[in-house]
Amino acid sequence: MRRDNPMSTIHSIQHGSTLPDRVAQLQNLPNAILTVSPSTPIVFIDSQGIENNLSYGDLVQAAKCIAAGLQERGLQPRQKVLLQLSLSEDILPVFWGCLFAGLEPIVVPIPVSYDLESRALEQLIHIWKLLEQPLICTTAALASALSGSSRFPELQDARIASIESLRQHAPIETIYQATLSDVAFYVLSSGSTGLSKAVELTHGNLLSRAIGTNLLC
Repeated sequence: MRRDNPMSTIHSIQHGSTLPDRVAQLQNLPNAILTVSPSTPIVFIDSQGIENNLSYGDLVQAAKCIAAGLQERGLQPRQKVLLQLSLSEDILPVFWGCLFAGLEPIVVPIPVSYDLESRALEQLIHIWKLLEQPLICTTAALASALSGSSRFPELQDARIASIESLRQHAPIETIYQATLSDVAFYVLSSGSTGLSKAVELTHGNLLSRAIGTNLLC
């Protein structure tokens, strides 16, 4: 008679010490980034080793403009946005723009081609369908290639917004106040056993991790 290994059903959870009240005080990630001095620099290094600088103040301003652009397209809090962006200089403002508008971003790797079969393209379509065909944010250069995919013609009807157009809006005045239990964004599982899954992370998850890490460093 076959017997299942009883150890295979045992789960363990380890709890650390109680985190400071700062997690509850901040409540969400946008409130956290707004505590950073606007002059604090962010340094990007491109594939050629060239540095590009951006301040937190510039990042917040760009994110507010993008949030306004997303709202202008009719997106409501807790809706998803799929990012097809490769440069950190683009990903960061769109990511924070989504959070400022109460939206839930997910970054999906860009396939080499939207016309050729590849795991990256299959993953993109899988996640897009899994999240019920959310708006896709990409660059103007990629938008036409994405919507014109011969491999997946259904992308012709996809809602697509270019980061260039989103940046043109006047910044929002009010940032959406998410709760600790609200989803902040999604990350992709490795997909080693099949297609990747979208794993949700809440504002509480990220704030607790960040503050806990600071306490240990």
